Amino acid sequence: MTLRTAFGLPRTLTVLEPGASGLPARGSTPVFLLRAEREPSETVAQLASILREALIQALAATRARLGV
Repeated sequence: MTLRTAFGLPRTLTVLEPGASGLPARGSTPVFLLRAEREPSETVAQLASILREALIQALAATRARLGV
């Protein structure tokens, strides 16, 4: 059992709804993107940007689906 977002959720996992499963509702979960370099290369900066945008879109879609 683990706590994770719906972002990239494998089809082989089952989501347990709070309450019905006996689990408490989850609070907010911070997300961090860590890099080794203070000033990343252009490629690393572009990848970080793509990851941020994908996460923002996925979270917005999840919120819209849940009516949050």
